[in-house]
Amino acid sequence: MKPRLIHLPFYFGLCILLIGTLFKIQHYEGAQYCVIGGLASETTFLVLVIIEVVSSKKAGKITKLVWTIVYPFTLVIAVYFVPVILLWLLIFFWGIAYLKAGRKLFLYSRTIAEKIPFDSI
Repeated sequence: MKPRLIHLPFYFGLCILLIGTLFKIQHYEGAQYCVIGGLASETTFLVLVIIEVVSSKKAGKITKLVWTIVYPFTLVIAVYFVPVILLWLLIFFWGIAYLKAGRKLFLYSRTIAEKIPFDSI
């Protein structure tokens, strides 16, 4: 998988989800379609993360378990128990945590990861 490919569904989904949330607050028609599209894009991001984590040879079993079970489970629970705006924030912080710290752990050795800036992964 290309290194920059995983950024696209994350940022695109966040933009669409934010627009859908704002439209929903203002009661515009079609707002639910924006929210559904944003969540679908975030689901694509989640699937790409799980594929990347499972196929990683750098991370240990416990780290893989945390990223493949806890991350999706938290989002599933959040869908049912929190409002859309808090769900958006949760998706944002989990995604940034993976792209900023977790992805370096799964793709690169420690010495290489320290030299790579955040935008180039």
